[in-house]
Amino acid sequence: MSESNPDLCEKCGTRRATIHLCDGSAGTSRGLCQECLAQENSLASAWIEESKSAKCEYCGGSPCGGGTDTLRHLTGASLQVRWMCSLCSLEHHSHQLAEMNKVPEGLSHDQQITALKQIAEETKSHMRRFVAMRGN
Repeated sequence: MSESNPDLCEKCGTRRATIHLCDGSAGTSRGLCQECLAQENSLASAWIEESKSAKCEYCGGSPCGGGTDTLRHLTGASLQVRWMCSLCSLEHHSHQLAEMNKVPEGLSHDQQITALKQIAEETKSHMRRFVAMRGN
């Protein structure tokens, strides 16, 4: 965002900053307009466009956010964006974490990959039951 007007795009300084990017690892944030974001980062621009029509992959509700499926990527699958509402996101991540904590230490790389794939599949099944129990 512009120092003189925090509502303006940091890059062009003329249009309203409607996209706010945060880099947690660097502790920085930037405010850009959609036009400048599209010029600077086509991947982020595509993600924003996709977010406008995205639905929670489990219940179909409005997503609170999207992100890459790291567990899926660790098992060799291609990166893809996953969209979830806040309730499904909390349940998904807490269930996945609980399952990951059950994995014994000392497994070989191949055994770890197998365990992660099993967790991913079990989490999908768990989420179907969770949504059915909620009634949506």
